[in-house]
Amino acid sequence: MADALTDEKIRLAAEIRSIHERDMGQPQRAFLAAAQAFAQNVDRPGARQDLERLARVTGSYEELAATYERVSAETRGPDPDKVSWLRRAAELREHLAQSDESIKDWQALLAEAPQDRQALDALGKLFEQTKNAKQLSDVTLRKAQLASDPHERRALLLKAGEALEAASDSRPSTASMPGASASRSRPTCWRSWPPPPPGKSRRRISSAGPSCSSGRSSTPPRSRATPGSSPSPRPNPTRSPVWSG
Repeated sequence: MADALTDEKIRLAAEIRSIHERDMGQPQRAFLAAAQAFAQNVDRPGARQDLERLARVTGSYEELAATYERVSAETRGPDPDKVSWLRRAAELREHLAQSDESIKDWQALLAEAPQDRQALDALGKLFEQTKNAKQLSDVTLRKAQLASDPHERRALLLKAGEALEAASDSRPSTASMPGASASRSRPTCWRSWPPPPPGKSRRRISSAGPSCSSGRSSTPPRSRATPGSSPSPRPNPTRSPVWSG
């Protein structure tokens, strides 16, 4: 009974696609019906054939890639067809010059098949195009680990090292960070005169003041009389001369 219902559902789904495309002349609606049947796993192999053909007729390549991505994400556990769907989605995204989406699909494929050489090669090319040296180094190193030929392995290791060095050179240095030079060129000093009273700490002042230079106060201390010595006389202010007529 279940098999009969499944067969009837498959026949109806195919007939609906045929009506949309041939009788009504609406291939776009036929494409959407095929995408729905594929997502619902109603004769998935047959629905996929119509899906690919109708995508070529309507130019719905982006929608086709999105369908494969959605079904792959919804499929839990290992599935031999999942790698095939992700591969096709990644190829479509790359054909559409959608590098970020293509990278995500290839990386999802590697999560299912870590030694897939096509995915590694495609990611290496995409990371070179996007100038992502760190990711390029990681992918090239994985390719070197899988290489069986010693000369190929050596070449890949050298390439991975060059990419890693390029990634390190592209990082901004501390000296070029905003505010780094300013913080070094702004010395602070401690007011050294007059001496602090007992129990009081010296007050820290900024270099913005005119009296701070190289950590010392530029204001000379006043001379003080030492015990047994006479204080220095203070100069008396002189009056301005008065001119008489």
